[in-house]
Amino acid sequence: MVWSFVQYFLLLFAIRSECTVEILRPLRQHDIQLVSVNAKYDENTNMTSYSLSFKAPPDTLMDNRDSPLIAELRSQAFSILRADILVSLGEDYHLNLRSPSTVDQLAVTITGRPVNTSEEVFTDINCKYGIRKETYDVITKYSANVDGCQHTDAYFSAQLSDGQSHGGSYVGFNHTLNKYANETGTMLWLNEDAMERDGVRLVELYFLIFLSEKPLFDIIPFYAFGWDANLTQSAHSD
Repeated sequence: MVWSFVQYFLLLFAIRSECTVEILRPLRQHDIQLVSVNAKYDENTNMTSYSLSFKAPPDTLMDNRDSPLIAELRSQAFSILRADILVSLGEDYHLNLRSPSTVDQLAVTITGRPVNTSEEVFTDINCKYGIRKETYDVITKYSANVDGCQHTDAYFSAQLSDGQSHGGSYVGFNHTLNKYANETGTMLWLNEDAMERDGVRLVELYFLIFLSEKPLFDIIPFYAFGWDANLTQSAHSD
């Protein structure tokens, strides 16, 4: 018989199981913020040059090697960074910034348009979110508190691996993982007992927020707080 997560929780509460609580991320603003965008279209080349300015932790990196981050201001608390890119009309260009110290990430997708404009204060400065981890014996619960964010969607994305396939599979896309994990938007439950018994491990865990602010010439940002495999394992070993 495969027990559902509801049955597990009823059993745990019935026996008054002890709960260990860990605050993985206090409620606060996202650490990497897109603060301004300048765009200039060149009709001779049919390309638009974009200059994006970010406020971010000093250790922030960008995965796009062809568009390095330029530091305009650095301090111990934060840096003002700029990325200059060229985008052809109709082309989608993806930027991904991440901070190892805060484990926050920002992804931005730009679709090239024939525009000449300048916009400031792009991000939702009132958006805050926090992550909480609760351990009930064999069940681990992750929950997110999202406050003041004009977002279209917010959810956990968990990747599990049984060692049989490269990289593992994401919960929700592989129904065979349902007995190990259950994701309901801002909550995620992991059946640690079943995972350990079957040799399944947590590879990656992210919490994503997709913003619904007014799009500026097809710029779509979303924020993600997440772990890579090593941080996930170290969090479990605490």
